[in-house]
Amino acid sequence: MRAGSFLDDHVRLSASRGREHFVTMRRRIRPSGKVRAARELTARAREIAAMKGRPA
Repeated sequence: MRAGSFLDDHVRLSASRGREHFVTMRRRIRPSGKVRAARELTARAREIAAMKGRPA
């Protein structure tokens, strides 16, 4: 499963387990911040966090 598809699903989820996976994904991608794909994924995760009313 690619991370983008998880984010697509996460938009519709509200379960705490989905939240845990979301937090883990963001924490693990952070060290790769210089890689363009990682920056794009981080930006997308930030948008979804904002949509769900969560801190970016």
